[in-house]
Amino acid sequence: DYEDSGIGLGRVLSLNGHNGTVRCVRFLDGHRPGTVVSAGAGDCALRLWDSTTGSCVSTLQGHRDHVQAMAAINNETMVLTGGKEGIAMAWDPSQARAVSSFGDHVGSEILSVDCHPDGNSCALGFASGEVLRYDWRNSSQPLARQILHDEQCRSVEFTPDGQWLASASFDGCVVICEGDSLVPCYRFNAHADKVVQARWHPVAPMLLTCSVDKTVKLWCPPVL
Repeated sequence: DYEDSGIGLGRVLSLNGHNGTVRCVRFLDGHRPGTVVSAGAGDCALRLWDSTTGSCVSTLQGHRDHVQAMAAINNETMVLTGGKEGIAMAWDPSQARAVSSFGDHVGSEILSVDCHPDGNSCALGFASGEVLRYDWRNSSQPLARQILHDEQCRSVEFTPDGQWLASASFDGCVVICEGDSLVPCYRFNAHADKVVQARWHPVAPMLLTCSVDKTVKLWCPPVL
């Protein structure tokens, strides 16, 4: 049940059940309004929660190592996860199972994932610096594959129209590439240290980045 937070922030509901670090969490209202999905280390399971009662309604097993990234797919009715073992999985909560798995041929940790606005394809960012695009429904081979970075790719995100994808890396660079082919169009040294995340504005042609160098920067890339 919800309890008073005790710190002036209203009520709080604790969702307890993981046995390791929880690295990923999001709402999945397309599946059922008020659904929360979380995942991480320990048993590496995904857990679906009822945010009204705080009860765990489903536990989904499949990853063999830490879950490190998560995104909603298929109009937010399903969820995509990326694991330290180098495997991405598309989960259908209505079936309580993973309906596809892919990415293991790269042989590198998956550190970031994002879903294309078409709902059917996704991008995976790997510790090797590679970025791959897949159709999660038919994932035997990638639709596109590019080595975009010299170090870990920590963030991938499509623009709202899917035309472009931004990737950010511990090499200090951000790469903007074509959303379908992943062909790089613009690469720049965004920060003096590791770039942790890059996020598009939902409407305007602007990009936010943040870094270990303690700065946040707002960009207006010339290719847009």
